[in-house]
Formats: sequence, structure tokens, C-alpha cells
Amino acid sequence: MISPHNHPLDHAMSPFSRLRAVPVGGCRAPGPGRAEGDRVKHRFPAIYFEATRLCNLSCPICMTSSNDEERVRKSRGRELSFQEIRDLVLVPAKRLGTVAVGWSGGEFLLRQDALDLLRLTAQLGYRCNVCSNCEILDRSLLEEMKGAAGGKLTISVGINSIDEGNQWTRDTEADHSLEVLEICRELGIDRHDLKESFHPALRRSVNGYVSYTPFFLSPELYEQVSGARVEGRVPQNPPIGCWAGTWLTLNAEGDVSVCPVLLDELNGGNVQEKPLDELVLQSKLFADITDRSKLKGRCRRCRYQYTCGGCRAMAYFHSGDYMGEDPTCFFDPVDCTTVSEEEAETNRLFMKYLIVARHAGFYKRPI
Repeated sequence: MISPHNHPLDHAMSPFSRLRAVPVGGCRAPGPGRAEGDRVKHRFPAIYFEATRLCNLSCPICMTSSNDEERVRKSRGRELSFQEIRDLVLVPAKRLGTVAVGWSGGEFLLRQDALDLLRLTAQLGYRCNVCSNCEILDRSLLEEMKGAAGGKLTISVGINSIDEGNQWTRDTEADHSLEVLEICRELGIDRHDLKESFHPALRRSVNGYVSYTPFFLSPELYEQVSGARVEGRVPQNPPIGCWAGTWLTLNAEGDVSVCPVLLDELNGGNVQEKPLDELVLQSKLFADITDRSKLKGRCRRCRYQYTCGGCRAMAYFHSGDYMGEDPTCFFDPVDCTTVSEEEAETNRLFMKYLIVARHAGFYKRPI
């Protein structure tokens, strides 16, 4: 445990040389299986909800199959209603420690009850994020959205390129999205450029953009700043590395999974069968994904088994095993004592990230 007087956030440079060597991740012997009651203690701070497959674009690369007319037509008949979303998802999520909800699609704003859902999100005390392709966004709608969300709203805008490449990948030019970002700035709606979030080493590798992995954070540093809150063997204070096992993802029909990329591939159950909290806490998929001692291959013998975890989506698509090694990772450790040359820089940037994570509600200093 760390006292307020020696917490690394109180120093410009963390005292790495004085860190206690604690075996973590691949160096930690797998403990006994968690009891059912222990699993309730695991928090899922964020929900990513693809609440409709309906879209006003037809991008050639679409994770929600919104470019497939037949798939969209069938989905519309099974799309969760406002009442189902309230009673089976948002209210039960409070019991899972959820603090933020991200609305997406398709185009979420094409739902007739989109503003009502934003209002409900705010009323339940969640932070609210909307992912939009921007085609129908203008100043008037943005003001309505901000009002519905209680004045606290983040807009996520996807722009693959600011040249003609955006038209090919996203079925629209980037100009209007850039105009929307400027209006968001004027209205005081949060803006965050993802390029500032990626480790410089990852920016040099195209595979680095697949997920927030690999993440070469010292396990000892993480245990110090988190207060050794190893809940479910997935980093929780704050979440880092692969977020599978930290957030909950849902599609329009109510299927629940561990990652947006895996949403239509790995199904942990449907909320029309059980409320979200019961479903997650009884799911084998979530029991596995929140226990990184079960990782295989290079991920299992890696020093960063706990603080990184490897991309579970890439593992699944490569081998069919969501607990397999991340095939895109460029780090090949001999064993759990092998230290990456990127660790020192990762540690330094992580200390800055803690400030952002604390502001966002994903990090609390240990008492």
C-alpha cells in the first residue's frame, strides 16, 4: 500500500529504482479458481453499445454489417426497445460498477429514441459517449444531444484519412466530420485525438493500431500505483492493455461480448434471456477472459501477461482460441523475466495517462 506522500503521481519521475520486485502476470503462479462470490467483485467500468445496425452509409469495411441490407432488415425486427435497454442493460449495469456508456451503430442517431436514451444515460449517472459518422450532425442536433446528456457528452468521430482515402474506406468525405469537430469545440463538447494516446513504438507498426497492445508496462509499477488491486487478474485501476474483460459490448439484438471486434463472433449470452449483470457473472466467456493466468503461448510466459494481456481479438481470429497468444505482437520473451526495451518509456507515459484516467473516473489512488 502507498501513502499519499510517496505516490508516484506526486513526482515528476516515478522512483522506479526503488520499486519492490513483485512477481506479476507470467511470473505469478496461477491461484485457485475464483469462487462465484469473488466474481461479483470484478468491475466492468464501460459499456460499448451498438444499439442499431441501421446506417446512412455503406462503408465497405463495417464491423456491424450495416452494409448488408438483409442483415440489417432481420436485425431491425429484433432490435432492443427503450424499455429493454433500460431494464435489462443500463439498470443492471450499475451493479457491475459501470460508469460510462458509449452509444454506436450503425448510426446510433438514426434511432428514434436516441435522445431519450442519452437522457436516460445521464439520469442514471453514467458518462455518455456517442460514436457517429457525422452525416446528420449539425449545430442544432449537437445542442439537443448535449442538453439530453446533461451537458456532459463526448462525441467520437471516425476519420480514416483527410484525403480521398476516407471516401473509399468510410463511404463519405472527411470535410463534414472536420466541420462537426469544430462545432463540438465551440459548444464545449469533449474532443480527444486518438493519435495522442498511442505509444510512439506502436505508431511505427501498422499492427500496433489493432488494440492498445502490446503494452510494456512494468507490473511492479502497476501494482504500486493501483494499490495491488488485482481484481479478476485483469487490470482495473486503471484498465490498461487489452480491454477485453474490462468493458462490456452489446449489439442491437442484445448479444453480449467482451470486445467490439468480437461482438458478432463470441457470444456471452443475450440480455433478453437474463439481465446483463446475471448474464455476465454466469458466463464462461467472461470467467475465462477475466483470468489472465489462463493465457497461452508467448502471452503466458510474458512479463506483461497481466499489464498487457495481448489482443484477444487477434488471438481469436488467428487460431480460434480467444485465450491464445497475440500473433501480431513483436515481443518474443524467453520467459517472464525478459524485459522489453520499451518498458521505461511505457512507464513514463503511463504516469501521464494516470492523470487522464483519474479525471475520467477510471482510476482512484489507493488509500
